[in-house]
Amino acid sequence: HVKPASSFPFNYLVEPGKFDARDADAYRKHIRNVLSQAGDKPLFLELGFTDPHRPFQENHKGLPKVSVTSATVKMLPFMKGLENVSDLISQVAGYYNGIMRVDACIAAAMDELKQRGRLDSAIIVVMGDHGAPFGRAKVTCYNPGMRVPYIVKWPGVSRSGAASKALV
Repeated sequence: HVKPASSFPFNYLVEPGKFDARDADAYRKHIRNVLSQAGDKPLFLELGFTDPHRPFQENHKGLPKVSVTSATVKMLPFMKGLENVSDLISQVAGYYNGIMRVDACIAAAMDELKQRGRLDSAIIVVMGDHGAPFGRAKVTCYNPGMRVPYIVKWPGVSRSGAASKALV
């Protein structure tokens, strides 16, 4: 969502649609390239994910390793009473599968940073731009629409398991 692109003169940019953004190996390849070019210089690395967005997919290139299905998924808490709405349960399963692919892509990125000796000096921020993409959530001011992922790994500063109710 960067417009105009000239506002941010990135040294290495792979635009959306130019690679398979649901593929952890594709992320790993691009991160390897960025780290090779950066050498020991400080860097800023921003990763965007198309998962978990529509069209949902159960499995993409072997991810997630164990898919959630309509038979095994639990509805999101704010969807209570909607279990019998046509196709909604399969969409929730697809949403969870997308979340697991994002987890795999983040893990691949962290693994590349670790292999290059950069993980312990990296500040990692994982965040979303909206709530779950369902009614009563995305683009609403209800709790499910306002509660977005925001996770920080900051060596020497953040504490594992810490939580905050601060507005971000």
